[in-house]
Amino acid sequence: MAAANAQAITLNDYDYIDEDSIDCELKCSLCMQPFQVLVSATCGHTFCHVCISQWVARQSTCPTCRMRTSTEDFRPISTRIVLNQLERLLMKCKRCNKMNIQRGNIHEHQQRCPNQIVSCPAFNIKCSWNGTRNALTEHIQQCSFQKIRPVIDDIYEHLKNVDYTQLVVYHGVTLTDEMIKDYQQVVGSVLFWFAFTSTLKDRQTAEEFGNTLFIIKINQFLVEKIERDPISGKYLIYMGCD
Repeated sequence: MAAANAQAITLNDYDYIDEDSIDCELKCSLCMQPFQVLVSATCGHTFCHVCISQWVARQSTCPTCRMRTSTEDFRPISTRIVLNQLERLLMKCKRCNKMNIQRGNIHEHQQRCPNQIVSCPAFNIKCSWNGTRNALTEHIQQCSFQKIRPVIDDIYEHLKNVDYTQLVVYHGVTLTDEMIKDYQQVVGSVLFWFAFTSTLKDRQTAEEFGNTLFIIKINQFLVEKIERDPISGKYLIYMGCD
Protein backbone atom coordinates (compact mmCIF):
# COMPACT_ATOMS: atom_id res chain seq x y z
CA MET A 1 0.00 0.00 0.00
CA ALA A 2 2.81 2.42 0.81
CA ALA A 3 4.41 1.90 -2.61
CA ALA A 4 1.07 2.37 -4.34
CA ASN A 5 0.38 5.61 -2.46
CA ALA A 6 3.88 6.90 -3.27
CA GLN A 7 3.36 6.31 -7.00
CA ALA A 8 -0.05 8.02 -6.91
CA ILE A 9 1.46 11.07 -5.21
CA THR A 10 4.26 11.18 -7.79
CA LEU A 11 1.89 10.98 -10.76
CA ASN A 12 -0.26 13.80 -9.37
CA ASP A 13 2.40 16.16 -10.73
CA TYR A 14 1.90 14.85 -14.29
CA ASP A 15 -0.81 14.72 -16.94
CA TYR A 16 -1.21 11.99 -19.52
CA ILE A 17 -0.82 13.21 -23.10
CA ASP A 18 -3.90 12.47 -25.24
CA GLU A 19 -5.43 10.44 -22.42
CA ASP A 20 -8.59 9.68 -24.43
CA SER A 21 -6.56 7.64 -26.89
CA ILE A 22 -5.14 5.32 -24.20
CA ASP A 23 -6.46 1.78 -24.57
CA CYS A 24 -9.33 1.22 -22.12
CA GLU A 25 -7.79 -2.17 -21.30
CA LEU A 26 -4.98 -0.26 -19.58
CA LYS A 27 -7.39 1.70 -17.37
CA CYS A 28 -8.84 0.88 -13.97
CA SER A 29 -12.65 0.68 -14.05
CA LEU A 30 -12.83 2.34 -10.63
CA CYS A 31 -10.72 5.49 -11.12
CA MET A 32 -10.86 5.47 -14.97
CA GLN A 33 -7.11 6.23 -15.03
CA PRO A 34 -4.25 4.07 -16.33
CA PHE A 35 -3.43 1.35 -13.81
CA GLN A 36 -1.07 2.14 -10.95
CA VAL A 37 0.35 -0.91 -9.12
CA LEU A 38 -2.21 -3.17 -10.77
CA VAL A 39 -3.56 -6.26 -9.01
CA SER A 40 -5.95 -9.01 -10.08
CA ALA A 41 -8.44 -11.13 -8.12
CA THR A 42 -9.19 -14.84 -8.53
CA CYS A 43 -12.11 -13.85 -10.76
CA GLY A 44 -9.60 -12.32 -13.21
CA HIS A 45 -10.62 -8.67 -12.97
CA THR A 46 -7.87 -6.10 -12.57
CA PHE A 47 -7.72 -2.79 -10.65
CA CYS A 48 -5.28 -0.32 -9.12
CA HIS A 49 -4.11 -1.57 -5.73
CA VAL A 50 -5.28 1.59 -3.95
CA CYS A 51 -8.66 1.65 -5.72
CA ILE A 52 -9.61 -1.95 -4.96
CA SER A 53 -8.36 -1.72 -1.36
CA GLN A 54 -10.67 1.24 -0.76
CA TRP A 55 -13.56 -0.53 -2.50
CA VAL A 56 -13.21 -3.82 -0.58
CA ALA A 57 -13.00 -1.89 2.70
CA ARG A 58 -16.60 -0.78 2.00
CA GLN A 59 -18.00 -3.94 0.39
CA SER A 60 -16.40 -7.36 -0.03
CA THR A 61 -17.22 -7.95 -3.68
CA CYS A 62 -15.50 -7.54 -7.03
CA PRO A 63 -16.78 -4.26 -8.56
CA THR A 64 -17.11 -5.93 -11.97
CA CYS A 65 -18.67 -9.36 -11.37
CA ARG A 66 -19.81 -8.98 -7.73
CA MET A 67 -18.03 -12.17 -6.67
CA ARG A 68 -17.32 -12.08 -2.94
CA THR A 69 -13.67 -11.26 -2.32
CA SER A 70 -11.17 -9.65 0.05
CA THR A 71 -7.88 -7.78 -0.27
CA GLU A 72 -6.04 -11.06 0.36
CA ASP A 73 -7.50 -12.46 -2.87
CA PHE A 74 -5.72 -9.87 -5.04
CA ARG A 75 -2.27 -10.57 -6.43
CA PRO A 76 0.17 -8.22 -8.24
CA ILE A 77 0.23 -8.41 -12.05
CA SER A 78 3.74 -9.19 -13.33
CA THR A 79 3.01 -9.69 -17.05
CA ARG A 80 5.75 -7.68 -18.76
CA ILE A 81 3.75 -6.87 -21.88
CA VAL A 82 1.12 -5.06 -19.81
CA LEU A 83 3.61 -3.36 -17.49
CA ASN A 84 5.72 -2.20 -20.44
CA GLN A 85 2.71 -0.63 -22.15
CA LEU A 86 1.92 1.30 -18.98
CA GLU A 87 5.53 2.41 -18.53
CA ARG A 88 5.65 3.73 -22.11
CA LEU A 89 2.60 5.99 -21.71
CA LEU A 90 3.58 9.61 -22.42
CA MET A 91 3.10 12.32 -19.82
CA LYS A 92 3.59 16.05 -19.28
CA CYS A 93 5.19 17.50 -16.16
CA LYS A 94 2.88 20.07 -14.57
CA ARG A 95 5.82 21.79 -12.86
CA CYS A 96 8.07 22.52 -15.84
CA ASN A 97 5.72 21.70 -18.76
CA LYS A 98 8.18 19.21 -20.27
CA MET A 99 6.35 16.95 -22.74
CA ASN A 100 6.62 13.33 -23.84
CA ILE A 101 8.06 11.87 -20.64
CA GLN A 102 7.54 8.12 -20.53
CA ARG A 103 5.79 7.11 -17.31
CA GLY A 104 8.60 4.70 -16.55
CA ASN A 105 11.06 7.63 -16.59
CA ILE A 106 9.14 9.85 -14.14
CA HIS A 107 11.58 9.32 -11.26
CA GLU A 108 14.52 10.12 -13.54
CA HIS A 109 12.81 13.35 -14.62
CA GLN A 110 12.16 14.30 -10.99
CA GLN A 111 15.92 14.26 -10.38
CA ARG A 112 16.37 16.93 -13.08
CA CYS A 113 13.11 18.94 -13.10
CA PRO A 114 14.04 22.60 -12.45
CA ASN A 115 10.74 23.25 -10.68
CA GLN A 116 10.74 20.14 -8.51
CA ILE A 117 10.48 21.04 -4.81
CA VAL A 118 13.64 19.99 -3.00
CA SER A 119 15.14 20.40 0.45
CA CYS A 120 18.42 22.04 1.36
CA PRO A 121 21.30 19.52 1.55
CA ALA A 122 21.66 20.69 5.15
CA PHE A 123 18.17 19.48 6.11
CA ASN A 124 19.77 16.86 8.35
CA ILE A 125 21.35 19.61 10.47
CA LYS A 126 18.05 21.48 10.82
CA CYS A 127 17.86 23.74 7.76
CA SER A 128 14.12 23.93 7.05
CA TRP A 129 14.35 25.51 3.57
CA ASN A 130 12.28 24.00 0.75
CA GLY A 131 12.11 25.42 -2.75
CA THR A 132 12.51 24.69 -6.43
CA ARG A 133 15.66 23.06 -7.76
CA ASN A 134 16.27 26.25 -9.75
CA ALA A 135 16.46 28.25 -6.52
CA LEU A 136 18.65 25.75 -4.67
CA THR A 137 22.03 27.09 -5.83
CA GLU A 138 21.25 30.62 -4.66
CA HIS A 139 19.97 29.31 -1.32
CA ILE A 140 23.09 27.21 -0.72
CA GLN A 141 25.28 30.30 -1.23
CA GLN A 142 23.40 32.05 1.58
CA CYS A 143 22.55 29.12 3.86
CA SER A 144 24.06 29.52 7.33
CA PHE A 145 23.79 25.77 7.94
CA GLN A 146 25.75 24.97 4.78
CA LYS A 147 28.51 27.36 5.86
CA ILE A 148 29.06 25.48 9.11
CA ARG A 149 28.51 22.02 7.62
CA PRO A 150 32.28 21.32 7.34
CA VAL A 151 32.59 21.95 11.08
CA ILE A 152 29.60 19.73 11.88
CA ASP A 153 30.89 16.99 9.58
CA ASP A 154 34.28 17.13 11.30
CA ILE A 155 32.58 16.79 14.70
CA TYR A 156 30.53 13.80 13.57
CA GLU A 157 33.58 12.21 11.97
CA HIS A 158 35.55 12.70 15.15
CA LEU A 159 32.76 11.27 17.30
CA LYS A 160 32.50 8.20 15.08
CA ASN A 161 36.16 7.43 15.82
CA VAL A 162 35.95 8.01 19.56
CA ASP A 163 36.12 4.98 21.81
CA TYR A 164 33.38 5.95 24.22
CA THR A 165 34.29 3.21 26.63
CA GLN A 166 37.57 5.04 27.22
CA LEU A 167 36.27 8.64 27.21
CA VAL A 168 36.65 9.88 30.78
CA VAL A 169 37.09 13.38 32.25
CA TYR A 170 37.98 14.36 35.81
CA HIS A 171 36.92 17.06 38.23
CA GLY A 172 38.68 17.76 41.52
CA VAL A 173 36.70 19.46 44.29
CA THR A 174 36.51 19.78 48.05
CA LEU A 175 33.48 18.09 49.64
CA THR A 176 32.44 17.84 53.30
CA ASP A 177 31.84 14.49 55.00
CA GLU A 178 28.10 15.19 54.85
CA MET A 179 28.25 15.77 51.08
CA ILE A 180 30.20 12.53 50.64
CA LYS A 181 27.45 10.67 52.55
CA ASP A 182 24.84 12.25 50.25
CA TYR A 183 26.64 10.85 47.23
CA GLN A 184 26.94 7.41 48.87
CA GLN A 185 23.17 7.31 49.24
CA VAL A 186 22.54 7.90 45.52
CA VAL A 187 24.99 5.40 44.05
CA GLY A 188 23.43 3.98 40.88
CA SER A 189 21.09 6.96 40.38
CA VAL A 190 21.06 9.47 37.52
CA LEU A 191 22.21 12.93 38.62
CA PHE A 192 22.04 16.32 36.94
CA TRP A 193 25.15 18.50 37.32
CA PHE A 194 24.62 22.20 37.91
CA ALA A 195 27.88 23.61 39.33
CA PHE A 196 30.85 22.18 37.43
CA THR A 197 33.19 24.99 36.34
CA SER A 198 35.68 22.76 34.53
CA THR A 199 36.73 19.20 33.84
CA LEU A 200 40.10 17.84 32.81
CA LYS A 201 41.20 14.90 30.71
CA ASP A 202 44.37 14.59 32.76
CA ARG A 203 43.65 12.76 36.01
CA GLN A 204 46.90 13.73 37.68
CA THR A 205 46.23 17.45 37.22
CA ALA A 206 42.61 17.11 38.47
CA GLU A 207 43.82 15.32 41.62
CA GLU A 208 45.64 18.50 42.66
CA PHE A 209 42.29 20.12 43.50
CA GLY A 210 40.32 19.37 46.68
CA ASN A 211 39.83 16.15 48.60
CA THR A 212 37.53 14.45 46.10
CA LEU A 213 37.91 13.39 42.48
CA PHE A 214 34.90 13.00 40.21
CA ILE A 215 35.56 10.43 37.46
CA ILE A 216 33.02 11.13 34.74
CA LYS A 217 32.40 8.68 31.88
CA ILE A 218 30.93 10.32 28.79
CA ASN A 219 29.06 7.78 26.69
CA GLN A 220 27.60 9.74 23.80
CA PHE A 221 27.38 13.25 22.37
CA LEU A 222 24.23 14.73 20.91
CA VAL A 223 24.15 17.84 18.74
CA GLU A 224 21.03 19.46 20.20
CA LYS A 225 20.71 22.61 18.11
CA ILE A 226 22.63 25.23 16.16
CA GLU A 227 21.89 28.93 16.13
CA ARG A 228 23.61 32.22 15.44
CA ASP A 229 24.06 34.80 18.18
CA PRO A 230 22.64 38.05 16.72
CA ILE A 231 24.93 40.16 18.91
CA SER A 232 28.31 38.48 18.53
CA GLY A 233 27.63 36.89 15.15
CA LYS A 234 29.10 33.63 16.44
CA TYR A 235 27.53 30.25 15.67
CA LEU A 236 26.45 28.50 18.85
CA ILE A 237 26.53 24.71 18.75
CA TYR A 238 24.75 23.11 21.68
CA MET A 239 26.00 19.64 22.52
CA GLY A 240 24.93 17.32 25.32
CA CYS A 241 26.32 14.06 26.57
CA ASP A 242 24.32 11.01 27.47
